Amino acid sequence: MDLTRSALVAQAPERLYALVEHAEDYPSFLPWCTEAVVLERRDDFVRARVGFGFRGLDSHLLAEVDKQPFHTMDVRCKGWPFEGFRGRWRFEPLGDCGCRVTFSACTGFRDAWWGGILQFAAGLIADRLVAAFVARARTLAPERPAPASSAAPVPRE
Repeated sequence: MDLTRSALVAQAPERLYALVEHAEDYPSFLPWCTEAVVLERRDDFVRARVGFGFRGLDSHLLAEVDKQPFHTMDVRCKGWPFEGFRGRWRFEPLGDCGCRVTFSACTGFRDAWWGGILQFAAGLIADRLVAAFVARARTLAPERPAPASSAAPVPRE
């Protein structure tokens, strides 16, 4: 299953990148995230154990992330319910307007029954994930206003 979600945010890509990279804060704002422990962090890599739960269904994943600071994060997750999970966060500057944040994922599931349920819900989950990061960014730092037009006003007669 493949999916992609994007959002435009009136903040610098560096700010959004830092927010996504700081996994230890996930439980405070990501829906269903119950735990996030960074096991290793370097300039180009981070490994974290992330727990999630929903209505009595609890699980943990090991996330390994290759980082290209302020541009991309390539994510691999191991653990139930995934057979394989690869994701990518992309942070594209839009000049003075802020940035476009894009999350894409490709995944397979170990269990056909759970896979069917999760595949059905994947779009909603991805929407909520991206929306949670955008809302968190807006909470931590208000968005900057759009730049004023450089065109001179037209005089009225």
